[in-house]
Amino acid sequence: MENLKNKFKSIRIKLFLTLCIVVIIIIAFLIVTNNFVLETFYLYSKQKNLISVYNRINNYYKSEDSNINIELELEKAAINNNFDILIKTNRNISIYSTNKDFISTINNMNALTNIKENDKHIVYKDDKILIRRVEDSRKWINIYFVYCNFR
Repeated sequence: MENLKNKFKSIRIKLFLTLCIVVIIIIAFLIVTNNFVLETFYLYSKQKNLISVYNRINNYYKSEDSNINIELELEKAAINNNFDILIKTNRNISIYSTNKDFISTINNMNALTNIKENDKHIVYKDDKILIRRVEDSRKWINIYFVYCNFR
């Protein structure tokens, strides 16, 4: 017992325990920051990106400039913002997708887009645009859908 007390009095053990406690506190702080602060910031920045891309696409559709290649601009917007763009008609017919492999999983996405959910999953809403979060429990991810009309 005396030997054990002497070990805890040594500088080596005290430094080791202090270092372990500091590392654990830093890791705990990073986990808390990642789960609460960064998620909110990420969602806010993606929401702003989605709204700006919607406004840009809407301006392309309104524009009468024949030099604009809308498909190329949609591809650039999808790559720059790290999301896929799927455009559907009012009758729920898919007319364009930036992800060419997306066509193979189109039925899964159609099932997700047709889900009627309550208002707690609405992230952003105004008179032109609605952003909704859908949880895909099979892949453990959240998918954000933007519903809008091009005028």
